[in-house]
Amino acid sequence: MPKATGGYITYDGNYTVHTFTSSDNFIANEDIKNAEILIVAGGGGGGGAVNYNGGGGAGGLLEGFMDINVGEKSVVVGAGGLHYDNHTGYNGEDSTFNGATAIGGGGGGGTIFTTPGANGGSGGGGSYDGAAGGSGIQGNSAGLLGYGNNGGTPQSGGVYGGGGGGAGGAAPGGTNMAGGIGKSSSISGTEETYATGGRGNQLSPIAGIANSGNGGDGKYAADPGADGGSGIVIIRYLTVDFLLTPIWFM
Repeated sequence: MPKATGGYITYDGNYTVHTFTSSDNFIANEDIKNAEILIVAGGGGGGGAVNYNGGGGAGGLLEGFMDINVGEKSVVVGAGGLHYDNHTGYNGEDSTFNGATAIGGGGGGGTIFTTPGANGGSGGGGSYDGAAGGSGIQGNSAGLLGYGNNGGTPQSGGVYGGGGGGAGGAAPGGTNMAGGIGKSSSISGTEETYATGGRGNQLSPIAGIANSGNGGDGKYAADPGADGGSGIVIIRYLTVDFLLTPIWFM
């Protein structure tokens, strides 16, 4: 009997990897010690309105190691936040596993007025004219390390929109409309970057990639921004606890 079932199962050398791209159950058939965990929430949607709009903040990211007791554990993978045609983008949804919760990214600011970015796992970028970027909020880590940063505050008096914060750093703000950088992980067996902030003030805004936790871009002037990317949960552990061949003594 396998140690556990649930999600899309792959193998990386001596390790089993369960990848959840949508909500499901992880069923542990025995206690699993020191499992490696990655939890990424959905990214925030970009702002959109008459003026210059902020990018969505990345979904909060939790990573580290935890013990998993035998039994069925709910896995929730947060959806990305939707853009808004004439308002601040919607926040992304939380992702959870085994008592740990990563917070959805904050929506990017966007209305006909100067509007701050929303708070979230990483904060959304502020709309034009010095509107404050949203704050990054740490979730319930359950012993995991949490990553999330503030959205960008654009230059006061300027026609800019701040980028959303990323798991690897805050958005620069000022006249720089870039989003905050993401954070790389090789938990799946391949190095990937997760939870990058959406850009502010884009002529052709790009949505966050599915299961990346990236924020959606904010729009330049009177058009909608882009949706945030959905989150992901990955669980990795040794397939067999004792890899050495037993030595029999005569």
